[in-house]
Amino acid sequence: MTTPPESGLPPVPPPPPPGAGAPGPLPPPPPSALPPPGPGAPPVYGPPPPSPLWGAQPGGVGLAAMPPVARVSKGLLLGLVYGGFIGALVIAVVGGVLQAIGDQNGDQSLVIAGVVVIVVGVLVLLGGMAAWLFLLHRAWSAIQDGHARTTPGKAVGFMFIPLFNIWWLFQAYQGFAQDFNSFRDRHRLPLEPLNESHFTAYCACWLLGNLPYVGIVANLGALIMMGVIGSAMADRINGIADVQASQSGYGPPPPPI
Repeated sequence: MTTPPESGLPPVPPPPPPGAGAPGPLPPPPPSALPPPGPGAPPVYGPPPPSPLWGAQPGGVGLAAMPPVARVSKGLLLGLVYGGFIGALVIAVVGGVLQAIGDQNGDQSLVIAGVVVIVVGVLVLLGGMAAWLFLLHRAWSAIQDGHARTTPGKAVGFMFIPLFNIWWLFQAYQGFAQDFNSFRDRHRLPLEPLNESHFTAYCACWLLGNLPYVGIVANLGALIMMGVIGSAMADRINGIADVQASQSGYGPPPPPI
């Protein structure tokens, strides 16, 4: 107990023990005292909620966790596709004419030239098919978040299995439209959905193109629909690449391939 000093001043209380009386954290103000947040504003306390583009989605991975999606050159790919298919048709006609003239005139050199031209046309056709399947592979690669029905390799590889590819054609193209739209909704992407009927029409035209009589018209329809759905696939690939680059910290998207 402290005794007053001789001067008659009031006693001085002893100092508090260490840590006693230290100011604690201030409680947060009541919600009524906080200004209402504006649209899209982060909460006042704690980190902002994660964007749907970040983190894992149920049963898969988020867009930010996916490998970077590279842009594609739509003009180059569609140019190769149409150049391959239309160029092969023109070259085949030229080769057939040369062969017919050679047979009529007994000129074997023209017949051989016609065969060579047709072989060149086949190579050009294969180049167009390769560009078309490359676009399909890139399209499936852009939506691999754990929910896609197939992988890019299977989407392309199963197209070479006889008879099975009749069913797989719809899975690879119509199925991509369906899976992309689900991918778009799941990640809330600011992209237009794909028109599934366009992809179904392409598959139907491709199948009808193998039938007599209607085959010419159906093949023409398939050629037109290739441009429609090919352009749509390239646009969605580039859209995913741009969104991913802006939201996941990858920086600018890789150059077109």
